[in-house]
Amino acid sequence: MGRYGTEHQTAAGTNLTVLMLVGGATVRPKWYDFIIGSDASPADVATEFSLARTTAVGTGGTALTEEPLDPITVAATGAGTGGTFAAEPTYGNRLMNLALNQRATFRWVAAPGGEFITVATAANGIACRSIASGGTPNINMTLYFEE
Repeated sequence: MGRYGTEHQTAAGTNLTVLMLVGGATVRPKWYDFIIGSDASPADVATEFSLARTTAVGTGGTALTEEPLDPITVAATGAGTGGTFAAEPTYGNRLMNLALNQRATFRWVAAPGGEFITVATAANGIACRSIASGGTPNINMTLYFEE
């Protein structure tokens, strides 16, 4: 099993994906740690985020590079994509809701055995999106996962 990190930044808004990780029929990536915040000029903008399962990938977005945390680990099979999408992914069950002020940074680390795990089906994954925002601040997200 390898551990990997990836990151992306995109503007917040209403129903805009920040970062998505898709597994496949033979691999089920596990989200075990993520950090989310903003590098925009300080302002009092509230944004609500949702981490949820995806049942179909969107179109567009930015292909991300999944870096192994141990340099001798093989390349990741899971594929990360960052916003902005031309057509958003199809969302399913919510795993976590999170409301943040733009001035805040949030880190979530899974309790042992409490990782978010993707479904073993092609084009299914887990993503974080801003579901409501009082503005469009730049949002930065770093994700650590294993497979």
